[in-house]
Amino acid sequence: MFLLNALKKHIDVILFILFNLIVFSFITNNVETDIEEHLQHIVNINANVTNYPPNFLFYYLANILSLFSSNLKLLYWSTILLLSTSNTLRFYISKLIIKKLSKNNGFKLKPTQLTVLGLLLFICFGIPDYFNLFEFKKLYITRIVSNVWHNSTLILLFPFTFLLFFKQYQVFENPLKSKPLDLVIITFLVLINIIIKPSFVFVYIPVTLIFLLKIMLSLGFRKIAYLFLPIILGSLFLLIQYLMIYKFQIGSIQSDEVSQVIIVKPFKYYLYWMPAWYLPIMFLFSYTLPFFSIILKPKILKYKPFLYALCMSIFGLLISIFVMESGPRQWHGNFMWQNIICSSLLFLTNVIFLNTCYLKKNNMSAKLKFLTGIFMLHCVSGVIYLFKIYYTHMYI
Repeated sequence: MFLLNALKKHIDVILFILFNLIVFSFITNNVETDIEEHLQHIVNINANVTNYPPNFLFYYLANILSLFSSNLKLLYWSTILLLSTSNTLRFYISKLIIKKLSKNNGFKLKPTQLTVLGLLLFICFGIPDYFNLFEFKKLYITRIVSNVWHNSTLILLFPFTFLLFFKQYQVFENPLKSKPLDLVIITFLVLINIIIKPSFVFVYIPVTLIFLLKIMLSLGFRKIAYLFLPIILGSLFLLIQYLMIYKFQIGSIQSDEVSQVIIVKPFKYYLYWMPAWYLPIMFLFSYTLPFFSIILKPKILKYKPFLYALCMSIFGLLISIFVMESGPRQWHGNFMWQNIICSSLLFLTNVIFLNTCYLKKNNMSAKLKFLTGIFMLHCVSGVIYLFKIYYTHMYI
């Protein structure tokens, strides 16, 4: 009976992981993605041809699940399981965040409400238009999206970014009540982020520092100095990883030429994929819901979780606009990944705020109906994107 009740309670999680197993089984066997390149790197590691990269955790976990096999088929199945589990963990954590933030606002959501919101947020995607559907024929590369199916390290990273974001927000809410264990957990999450993929930490460190400095001005530095520990250690971890990647080229997949981090003319990476006139359209249809939410519900800017995610999104965009790599990774877009994570957090906090607005009045105003319609367009776009992958066998 206990097992049966547990299955009933988490039936959405069980169905969700089954769905992911099906999707990743199709993608790994039919679509050319970054996953193949990452798995070939594991084969080379096991053959002692190369070493683990500094962001090693995906490679190591996939290796463990395959029992350190060099058999690509076995590695594929271990990766399918790993990525499906990661996506499911992200879905579960997003439900917990929705539940806790809603409770902070005085509302207790039903399990079905949490499941529906979690699922809708997971499939949320940039809204397509005529040009990227029929002219460019690229849905992913012409949008800042909230979800990906093709990059194994980013998929594994997602649940840990959600945990780091929410745990740090809780510290902002009660800085003087923070315990040493809270800082240990945050620092651990920062380290986990870096050894999977450092992208989110690029925005986490500077934006969190600004928020902490603001708190410091009101409470005094001595009272909250200990809160800077994750920032300091995270910066040190990043510096070490930077040296390992760009100076010593440890475990590099592209070993023929050294890549470097460079400052470029604005939008250089974006303009490689789309014309300049399309950039405003790209940004508008990527962030349609947050854009109109700020216009129609300006109080959202006072909602701290949304503001935190918004500042991260802005900083992440600035990085992608001005920073690139040179060498063989020049057009890999490795300074774009943080935008995807920040977009997912932005939509998560945006929807929680709008749901709170609805619950407070228990009715749908014209503004809320309009914003709900936009959100549903984002969600339908995610379904369209999955069908696009299925029919074209391409993720871009």
